[in-house]
Amino acid sequence: MRLPLVPSLASAWCATLGALLPATAWARGADDDVTARLAAIRADAAALQPFGLRGALLLEHDGSEQLVQGCGEVFAGGAPIDGDTLFNLGSNAKGYTAAAVLLLCDRGALSLDAPLHELLPGVPADKRAITVRQLLTHSAGLDHSGYFRGDFEEVGRDESVRRILARPLLFAPGKASAYSDAGYHLLAALVELRGEQPFQEFMHEQLLEPLGLERTGFWGPDPQLAELPDSAFASGRVEGEERGSGRQFRAPTWAILGAGGMVGSVRDVAAFQRAVHAGELLSDESATAYESAQFRLGPEQAEGFGFVVVTRGARTIRQSAGGTPQLGHNALVSWSQPDDWLIVVHTADASWRGELLAPRWRALLEGQKVAAPPAVVELPAERLALHAGRFVAESGARFELKAARGRLELAPLDGAGFTTLFASGGASGGAGDGSALRGAAALDGGARRGLDRLLVQRVDPGVEEWRAQQAAALGRETGHEVLGATPLEGGGEPWTFVRFDFERGQALTRFVFGPQGALEAVVLRTELPTLPLWPTPAGDFVPFTLGMSVSLQSLAAPTDAPATPTLRFHDGRRITLKRE
Repeated sequence: MRLPLVPSLASAWCATLGALLPATAWARGADDDVTARLAAIRADAAALQPFGLRGALLLEHDGSEQLVQGCGEVFAGGAPIDGDTLFNLGSNAKGYTAAAVLLLCDRGALSLDAPLHELLPGVPADKRAITVRQLLTHSAGLDHSGYFRGDFEEVGRDESVRRILARPLLFAPGKASAYSDAGYHLLAALVELRGEQPFQEFMHEQLLEPLGLERTGFWGPDPQLAELPDSAFASGRVEGEERGSGRQFRAPTWAILGAGGMVGSVRDVAAFQRAVHAGELLSDESATAYESAQFRLGPEQAEGFGFVVVTRGARTIRQSAGGTPQLGHNALVSWSQPDDWLIVVHTADASWRGELLAPRWRALLEGQKVAAPPAVVELPAERLALHAGRFVAESGARFELKAARGRLELAPLDGAGFTTLFASGGASGGAGDGSALRGAAALDGGARRGLDRLLVQRVDPGVEEWRAQQAAALGRETGHEVLGATPLEGGGEPWTFVRFDFERGQALTRFVFGPQGALEAVVLRTELPTLPLWPTPAGDFVPFTLGMSVSLQSLAAPTDAPATPTLRFHDGRRITLKRE
């Protein structure tokens, strides 16, 4: 029986780089303004810290460290974060697995174009021709998730390989590309088998230790990191709640090895990338392959070995991103050539992601201006609490205001509220009739195609098993509502929210679909996104988030009239809410 599809804590959202990058080149090393621009980045990071930014940033040019900035504390009341603090690397671990594969290729133990049936026993006919190169570039046809009961399931190498090989392919190997953790689980198994050493030991002894990377390792009680104090590890935070550090996570099993399960500091990540680039680890041929476009996704974008590669004329940008969103961790690596600027961003709060911070800081590095955080004031908790409650608009859209952490949080309670706040299209319809997709104009082509297959054609086995489980607990499925997709700043695939209706309850689900409609990630039990609203000197509350593009300008909620707050939008609309 196939396992229910669950969120993969290592799944990366590899952003559409063309949307993230400024049209002009980054600042040149000889530019007299570089020092001032780096100072502007440092000031901006400090200005974002009161809004919850917790993380570390590193900028390096031509092999020389230019800026390292820590924001916040490793955990509440703990030591300050710095360039040596360890964060969960998420799917950036794939780049390390790829380097291990290339190292074995240099030694003659593996070949990029060797078929899988020559490397593993019992490979079924439809997967015999899959090559190592296709596993590295997500073009093997493997699904992304649904093989395991989360990243912490206790599963061994052979069982992991068996489950992956038993699942049907999404497409013939080499015909397309769809992001897949499973391919990197198989690559880790090949490293262990062909390297004749347990995977984690191989990674430490053959990659990390020779390069002097003493602050890179694996989740849990990694013996190579045992001498580091707990204060060396950043704790992730979600909605103000501490979720723990990589040291506190359970040791990685074969439900995550190869695709994630690693920790590291921004300095170590930069040192690793620099070592590969300089030929300290791999042969010149393998180092070039590691940094090159391998599987074309479009005119400018391609999959590399653990990275997305974008080419614009003579300029190439190699980037990867990932994290554990449910645990508050996120990491990003981006390297631009030939101007040779490397940026590494680690965050430890679910509200902040490197994919959104990096474009902002790149713009400052370019000498461009970015929108400054709003001026805010502190309000007593009891005053904020006056505005808390559930509200309804004249249209019937429902919302909830919560008071937390010095701000209000505005949350939609239904599809109408969702579309009001996030300017997304959505329509209701019975399961299977396709009407849920009509009118969802804000969904991009990939999400539209993915939803069509998922909701109408019912082709994803993991989601279908979950729907069957929900039906067993809540009765017959009576319909679903596509609430819409959150417009994300900085590009990338939007979060698409679908509410499933059952006879005795509802279940809200969040999907991420790739540009071609492949299901890249799913959170089966989730909540609608909330907007943080900060009190200003003018007496109103304004949204501030780098994660979503919203149409709301402010919320007016006078203390003497907390029962009727007013939503003000950028297009001039005003919506008065009344308490339910």
